[in-house]
Amino acid sequence: MLEADEKLHKKAYVGDLLIFGGDFNEPDRKDNDDWRPWYAEANGDVGGALNYRDPIFRACKSGGGVQACLDDNWTIGGDKRIDMLFGQDGHGCRARTRRAHTITYAEAEAAAKELTGDTDPDLNYSEHRGIRAEFYY
Repeated sequence: MLEADEKLHKKAYVGDLLIFGGDFNEPDRKDNDDWRPWYAEANGDVGGALNYRDPIFRACKSGGGVQACLDDNWTIGGDKRIDMLFGQDGHGCRARTRRAHTITYAEAEAAAKELTGDTDPDLNYSEHRGIRAEFYY
């Protein structure tokens, strides 16, 4: 997390909005629901010094029942969030977000059918579910 933050704040990457994400290969929470150190450092909404916004966490926080909501937004294995998006504005503040959503497999299949006219749920290329969000600065 610290390496990503350091690179994003180099002059070559300076911008009004910084967004990064991917497969972090480690869940946001431990088995006891405490935040993992890397996630706690990144997410400004839980006091993280790097001050990024996780739009799924923000949506869950706004709706109440954070832990249950995060569980519903799993990205692999039916019980873990290891795929994340983070955003920050050019001043180091958490980017505003809305419409955060974890894409279900059924939604992905429906999109494939709409875009290509065909679908085959047996041809899933990934065990991961995708994330979408709008970011504002």
